[in-house]
Amino acid sequence: MSAATACYWKLYGVPLSQPFRSVAWALLQNHVRFDVQLIVPGATTVKIGSLTESYQSKSRMRTTRIPLLEDTRTGFTVAESPAILSFLCEYYGWNALYGPPGSAKKATIDSYMHWHHTGTRTLARLAFPYFRPESNLPVNTDKDRARTFQMLETLETGWFSSLNHDNGDDWFLAGGTSPSIADLLAYEEVVQLPMLGLIPDDILQQKYPKIGAWTHRMRQLPYHNEVHVALATLGDVTKTIDDDQPVSKRLGAATKAGLQALAQVQKDFGDDESSVAHPPPVSKL
Repeated sequence: MSAATACYWKLYGVPLSQPFRSVAWALLQNHVRFDVQLIVPGATTVKIGSLTESYQSKSRMRTTRIPLLEDTRTGFTVAESPAILSFLCEYYGWNALYGPPGSAKKATIDSYMHWHHTGTRTLARLAFPYFRPESNLPVNTDKDRARTFQMLETLETGWFSSLNHDNGDDWFLAGGTSPSIADLLAYEEVVQLPMLGLIPDDILQQKYPKIGAWTHRMRQLPYHNEVHVALATLGDVTKTIDDDQPVSKRLGAATKAGLQALAQVQKDFGDDESSVAHPPPVSKL
């Protein structure tokens, strides 16, 4: 592989993970190549070729939380999707996605990302029992649905309350006419609800019109379909498919399809990848 087409980043995780998809989507939108190393939360090791190495040792947290980004040139690693996204934006100078240092836009994005873990991220509770049936948690309970709608209401009337959609000046979470990394994080939590059949899309569009308009704009962004192949392949988790195959049996096929889509789209990237000329980090977390 030539220097111009070299791939230096390794992204650990699985395409069915919302945080993983937010990072993968940012990389694809900026034509930065990355290899995916499949790691499922809860596992303790990851296979690399004929070797087995500890995944936990790559993170200070010593857990199998995903995603984790590694620079293979130096061994530098960074975990947690908000931290990975802010790092990439500063590393490459993606001000459109993050905002200049000291700007109101960057402060708004940082505020959202600090809230995300206990805010929008909690929308995953509705899907968790389907992904981890061994947990024996009840699925789609009234309590979980109430929490989900409460969080969507917070987005609609809180984070989206100041957006002026009528004149086209304020279309995204941090304002403006282009998305930020806050939008990537939030969208992945919201979009899996209708894509997995957990909430009807028409209810999302009608009950939360600002969120509905925002999700429509997000779907128009480059590489949206490729990033969400895994979700589309898995389909409605509340139902079996034609051959009565349960969700637990469909996860593998969905993961494989998602990985193939991420690899295929990168084949179309040109030879001008910006990471080649950029100096790598030299410290390891």
